[in-house]
Amino acid sequence: MTFFSILLQGALLTWLLMGEVGPIVLGDRYAKLAGAQAWAVFLFAIYLFSQLVFLLGSWLAAFYDWSLHYTLKPQTAPLRADVAALEPPGAKRQTGPMVATPMR
Repeated sequence: MTFFSILLQGALLTWLLMGEVGPIVLGDRYAKLAGAQAWAVFLFAIYLFSQLVFLLGSWLAAFYDWSLHYTLKPQTAPLRADVAALEPPGAKRQTGPMVATPMR
């Protein structure tokens, strides 16, 4: 799960930006990278970019929650009306969390 949810985005971003950002960050050493050194730098960049992408995505969670709240209410209104129609007249609906009553 971690590979697909976090590391894959970092790998894609690293692969897309390595030609432009690599020479800026590493300077002349970027052209000399080969073999195990190149893989080590690539894997470190994947980890770093993965964490940054994950952090940016977590900031979008507030917007997602807000949009989900306003999107699902209209979509589920017919279902809630059907459930209310199946309840007996005068039935009291519990809106909060269910709490068990203590035994005596």
